[in-house]
Amino acid sequence: MNRILTVLLFFSLTSSFVIGQNNSITKKTSAIAFTVNAPGTTGAWDDPETVDFDESMDGICADENGNCTITAAVGEATNIGVPVTITFSSSMTIGLEYGILFLSGSKILGEDHDVKIQFSTPEIFEFEDNNEVSNITIENGSLTLHNNNTVKGCTFI
Repeated sequence: MNRILTVLLFFSLTSSFVIGQNNSITKKTSAIAFTVNAPGTTGAWDDPETVDFDESMDGICADENGNCTITAAVGEATNIGVPVTITFSSSMTIGLEYGILFLSGSKILGEDHDVKIQFSTPEIFEFEDNNEVSNITIENGSLTLHNNNTVKGCTFI
């Protein structure tokens, strides 16, 4: 009996949980950060050689060549269910065909790089609550902002 209580006590002290609106228990997580180093539009990568492990939600944004694209970074965070902070390794132009939804608390930061996101047709970057977008150029697209978002130093063409 003492072993069970010790295990339960240890588990409750080392894990934090949030009770959702539907009273389900989910593990509390924080944001993850990725540096986009490739302008492509790959998805969150899953290696078919490792069928026991879904790499599209392992917290690592890299395909078989080590590339991390903006779509893979957002896909990885969405699959895990956490906000993402995205920075860029260098200046780049990213061509996208579809809009992207960023979960609440996400950031996309161009920082000191010349980052341009070009949509092939008019599309939308959609941001839930409490997000930040800074220092990027968006061509042929727009932002949909929900509550308490910050947009600074961006250009829309």
